[in-house]
Formats: sequence, C-alpha cells, structure tokens
Amino acid sequence: MDFEINTTTVISSISIVLIILYFVEAFFCARQLRKNHVTDGSEIILQHSKTKRYLLAPNTANLYSHEGSSGGKQVGCSSKGYDIWILQLDDNNNNNNTNQGPGRLIKHGDIVNIIHKPTLETLKSHLFPSPLTNQREVTLTTHENDPNNKWQILIEGAETNGFTSSLFEGKKCRFYHVATRNYLHSHSGHSNPILTAGNQEVTCYGAENDENNDWLLYVALRAN
Repeated sequence: MDFEINTTTVISSISIVLIILYFVEAFFCARQLRKNHVTDGSEIILQHSKTKRYLLAPNTANLYSHEGSSGGKQVGCSSKGYDIWILQLDDNNNNNNTNQGPGRLIKHGDIVNIIHKPTLETLKSHLFPSPLTNQREVTLTTHENDPNNKWQILIEGAETNGFTSSLFEGKKCRFYHVATRNYLHSHSGHSNPILTAGNQEVTCYGAENDENNDWLLYVALRAN
C-alpha cells in the first residue's frame, strides 16, 4: 500500500514538537534558576566574605557591657558555628515587590528584616558605639517596627547591569543600614573574650568601598 506524505503536515508536526520541547526546557531551566535564588521568608546562613566567618548571636545571655553600649545582645562572627537567620521583605518600604506573601524573589534595592531564628528577634544597628572599634553597634531587638531594623540589599554588580537583579546563593551582597547609612561589617583582628564573647566583632561602618562590608548567603530552607 502506498502512502502519500504530506510535507506540510510533517513540517507542522515537527514545529509543534520543537515548540513543546522549547517550553519544557525553559520551564525546567527557570525552575532550576529559582532554586538558586533567595526568596522572602527563606532561612539563611550569612558568611562574612573576607574572613569566612559566620554571623551569629553567640548566647542570648551575652550582653554588651563596654563603655557607652546599649546593653543589648551581642552579635558576632565565628569560625566554629553559625546561626540561622530569616530574610523577610519589609512590605512597607519596598517598591520592587508589589505582591505579598512568602516566596517572592528578593531583589537588589529591597528593604528587608533579618530575623534571628533561635530567638525570633531582629538584627538592628543604632548610634551606640561598637565594643572594640567605636563603629556602630549591631545587636538584636524584639521591636518589629523599630526603624533601626531596616536593611537594604545591595547586590554586587547590580548597579552596572541596567536591570533589577535578584539575590541568589553565593553572590556577594551588602546590607545597607537605612537609618544610620552604614553597612553591616566585620573585620579580623578584633575580638575579646568578654566584650564579644571571643567572636569577631560585627559592626556597622560607613566606608562604602570597604570589602569587609561584603557578605555571602546560603539557603538553609527556601520559602516557596
């Protein structure tokens, strides 16, 4: 039995298959890409880029006691352990994200709260001096609406890309403290067994181009 091949039908069928394959591949690529991004409500680990130490609140009973301190809870960097932090978009101060609810991509320029998971207290800075270098003290607070809780995400290279970059794992970023116009900062060679519980001092510091302002994020649990 002879069959007449309709060239137009074959070409149309091939085109449909190619289109389906294109969208399937795009779907899985987008899904994989999203896995690497940091989303609103994700639980993260924060690593200081230069010294490779991790941000933590060593013991909630450890309070600052240096001259001029706030008496708040100590925050430091350690090579021996880390704490989990929750990155939460501040819906009252963001223009990049108009939708609400967890799972939104966090983008360059977004304002966030950084919540200490073990205590559910929020990372803050203020005008009190830091314990060792007389920069700005970094501590924790229970006051959710404290303006000193607000941090702006600045992603490395985003200003030169010409578009709003999303934050993803392993990408250097900075946390700009909105109220004091300083950056979340740490530095080697500054620790004290009492004043920082033996951990590397964490401060807020105003020098914009200091590489000690750089941090890396790793997702412990991603919010979908």
